[in-house]
Amino acid sequence: MEIGSIFLSGVITIQVVTLNVWGLPNFFFKDLSPNRNGRIAAICKTLHQEIKKPKGWDVVLIQEAGVKDNRDQLKSCGFKHSIDLEDDSLAIDSGLMILSRYPLDPESIDRHRYSVGGAFTKALSDGEYLVN
Repeated sequence: MEIGSIFLSGVITIQVVTLNVWGLPNFFFKDLSPNRNGRIAAICKTLHQEIKKPKGWDVVLIQEAGVKDNRDQLKSCGFKHSIDLEDDSLAIDSGLMILSRYPLDPESIDRHRYSVGGAFTKALSDGEYLVN
């Protein structure tokens, strides 16, 4: 987890957090993210706590929320605004999401693809191969 503040021209400071929730879906008979649902519930509890703080997290950047039900759960954890960067063209998505206290403009988001996707021989243990 990375926590940082961004100072914008002396006007405002925002708290930005990035969370890799390790929420890959099961792949055939392989559990890629053991205890995924419990972890998402614990993260959601923390998100609820942070949004209640006047100086809590303003923007949360989420990776590997690869299961739709988990993404829906994260969207309902107190942050009013969200953008889900789910890509329906992929069998398993990267699960990128943005949660924010402040309104977001979905049209301003430009998703860039990473061209190197991990090793095929590690497809069941290396999420990079699956979500490129």
